[in-house]
Amino acid sequence: RNEEAVDAILTFMAIHALGKVKDFQEELAPEFDATRHDLALAHILRTKPEVVPSFMRLQQKYKSLIIDSLSVDFQFSQFLQAENVPANLVVVKEKLAPHGDEGFAFFCFRIFVQMCGKQGAKSLQGSLFMTEYQFQRFRPGLDALQKLKTNEAATAYNAFLLLQGSKALSRFASSEHQALARLLCLGSATDHASGDSLREAFDALPSAERAQLARWLVADGIQHKPGYVLCNAPDLLLR
Repeated sequence: RNEEAVDAILTFMAIHALGKVKDFQEELAPEFDATRHDLALAHILRTKPEVVPSFMRLQQKYKSLIIDSLSVDFQFSQFLQAENVPANLVVVKEKLAPHGDEGFAFFCFRIFVQMCGKQGAKSLQGSLFMTEYQFQRFRPGLDALQKLKTNEAATAYNAFLLLQGSKALSRFASSEHQALARLLCLGSATDHASGDSLREAFDALPSAERAQLARWLVADGIQHKPGYVLCNAPDLLLR
């Protein structure tokens, strides 16, 4: 099974750019313009698979997976820069979920290979584009796509925004943001489940009480006095 999967993904990598070949696309999928080359290739593989023998020989499940991967209208570079919205991830999830883990693996591997080959015309000695810096920029987006296997699109998208935003923020966005951060530490929250329970309780407070609690939690004892040392607060919050 693993050999068949590797064979299928290598075949996918070999043929995935055929839709960009002008003569090929114009003859077999003239109704698609050059900007829709993935959809053009998906149409060709669906209606005339015999013109791509390496694809034609694959098992049906891999044929369907390749066609569905090509049919996803999703620009990863736009996602990395938050140009798109959670609805774009809904399309990815709906297309790939029927294929299970293998579907997401195919889709993500294709994105990775495409990015590695961005400067392929300049050199064949490895990837000039995929440096350590580019990989660290790329990886959070890839991880977010993988989370679609178990999370809803909006959850995966917002987790990505929180992660990326936290890297660039040098200060808290508001006093409530700072207060909530301290509250999470006081509650020994180390994952989303424990963090969400504290956040929900904080959000459920009447606005006046929430503002008063925030003032107590952010008072530093230097410019804003007094500052409150909350000994054994984790034990209290656990109750």
